Parts: sequence; structure tokens; C-alpha cells
Amino acid sequence: MGAHRPRRRHQVGSRTLSDVDQQSLIPGRAAPDLSDTDPIPARPWGRVVRIIPDVGAIDREFDYLIPESWMADGRGARVTVGSMVRVVLHGRRVAGWVTAVDVEPPHGVKLAELTKLSGRARIPT
Repeated sequence: MGAHRPRRRHQVGSRTLSDVDQQSLIPGRAAPDLSDTDPIPARPWGRVVRIIPDVGAIDREFDYLIPESWMADGRGARVTVGSMVRVVLHGRRVAGWVTAVDVEPPHGVKLAELTKLSGRARIPT
């Protein structure tokens, strides 16, 4: 029986509940306050830009950090709205267009860095 069905794969990354998680599940007991142990700073250092990837199936914007090395050598100052950049998105390097500069990213989000400045915006006159 069931020979025609493929075997079920084991879940990867499953884990047991830690003591903290188990304590918060006990009725009448509040979860411990972990607000003082936030590992991600509220505001990352450096400039943050918002880009839209040049990928047909994605119509959403993402926030990225301008690398500190770019600020030191002058490339960071050349990143403006309309600049073409390369970014890592889901493990792939893709092109993207800068839509906003010096944005405030959502709190608690770890941002990736831009990987390449491909071109500058051409503003028609």
C-alpha cells in the first residue's frame, strides 16, 4: 500500500522548543521580556538606497546599504536616483535601478550591500 506515493522527505531545520519558548506556552505565564537583547541596531550605519530589481516577475522595491568602501573612494556620492546597480537578490546577482536615496529602512531588517555601480542616471535637459 502506498507504493505509488513518493516517500515523505524529512523536514530540514526543524528544532525543539527551547526553555524560553516552552515557558511562554504555559497558560497564565507571560513570555520573558527580550527587548533589551535586540541583536540588530535600530539604524544601520551608512546610507540606505531603495532599488527596484530589473527582473520581470518582481515589481517591488528593496532597501540596500551603500558599502563603506564606496563612501571612502567616492562611488557612494555617485549613487543617485536613476543609477543602475547590481545587487544580490535570493542568491542571484541582478541589475536594479535606484528609486530613492537616504531612506529609512524598516526596523530590525538586516540589509545587504550593493555589489556594483553599473551606470549613472542621465537626466534629459
